[in-house]
Amino acid sequence: MKRTIAILVFTLSLCNNAKAQNLVPNSSFEIYDTCPNLEQINYAIGWKSYSDYAEPEYYDSCASTVPYTDKGYQKDCFQGRGYVGLFMFDKNDPNNGDRDYIISQLSDTLKNGKKYLASMYVSRSEGVDYGVATIGMLFTDTSTHLSGTQTSIITIPQVKNNYLLIDTLNWILIQDTVVMTSNKYYLTIGNFNTTVSSDTTKLTNYWPSFPISYYFLDDVSVYDVTGGACNNYWDAGLTKYITVGDSIRLGAINTDNSTYTWINSTGGGTYLNSNNDARPWAQPTVTTTYYVTKTCPNNNVFKDTVTVYVDFVAGIKQLTSEISVNVYPNPSKDKIYIEGKEIEGIKLFDILGKEIISTKEKEIDVTGFKNGVYFIQVQTNQNTYTQKIIVQH
Repeated sequence: MKRTIAILVFTLSLCNNAKAQNLVPNSSFEIYDTCPNLEQINYAIGWKSYSDYAEPEYYDSCASTVPYTDKGYQKDCFQGRGYVGLFMFDKNDPNNGDRDYIISQLSDTLKNGKKYLASMYVSRSEGVDYGVATIGMLFTDTSTHLSGTQTSIITIPQVKNNYLLIDTLNWILIQDTVVMTSNKYYLTIGNFNTTVSSDTTKLTNYWPSFPISYYFLDDVSVYDVTGGACNNYWDAGLTKYITVGDSIRLGAINTDNSTYTWINSTGGGTYLNSNNDARPWAQPTVTTTYYVTKTCPNNNVFKDTVTVYVDFVAGIKQLTSEISVNVYPNPSKDKIYIEGKEIEGIKLFDILGKEIISTKEKEIDVTGFKNGVYFIQVQTNQNTYTQKIIVQH
């Protein structure tokens, strides 16, 4: 059975939109034949559910569900209006069930022997307890379909993520190149591993009875990169947000044998694992703008920038402690309530880290606050709980 869970959390969103001809129709889920109301992916032109059993969520601002969805707060990947949500994993289901898959017929055949760059952006819903690594893109020559009580596709996709997707602040790029061994016409997206072999980690303890994983998905693309000629598919990405101690990946896959040089705006070390990688990991301790120069084999030079904003309190992580604190409603238009045992202090910060309120009261009036993102920090006698809050009047 499909699970509906009301989740009072939010995420920030930032991603980039690739250039040139994309072979995925309606790749950003912006075009629909009927304004969707949650479980109606078939309303997105060019997309449908892979299964009779489950109907993935389709979110669009036409229905006033974006960015305030039933699974949390998430803006569109690149400031558009629509995206989808997929259940990827249910630890309680040994039969690999409670999965969502979406399928699309590509606008052109992926031809045998040609090389393609396949990408998509995902962001984990912060209100579910599990993160998963095994999200993939499967290319097939026929449009198969799960019928009746069938709930999963267990196979090896051509494109498969290989690290745990825990980020709820940013849209994360899943990307790889693949050489087709036969002609392919269809793309399916989901988790193709068994329940046992799915690479998952419990991150929070919001819903102990529902050990599930849920992700937002946007900006799906497939490009022909056969030949490796210097192209305009690559960019550094758009603005990122992290907390102190966290890291974020920049850039994209190098498909044309270019070289890369990264420098930063702060001087000194770049806080990158490599200054010459097309997709370096960044771990700055202060807000940093990165400047990258891409040099093609034919000596054409392209330049780009990306800024990583670093939050204000050292030690605050997205992997919040599993302590019994409840902060609601979120989003809030007038008052925020805090519930929990042995609370010793409460602080509220703005997005730049300026402390706005310090109190022991378990009710905060935000009526006079500007619309936007804030951080609430709750100190108990054992730990510190931090949650992102949005104020929307």
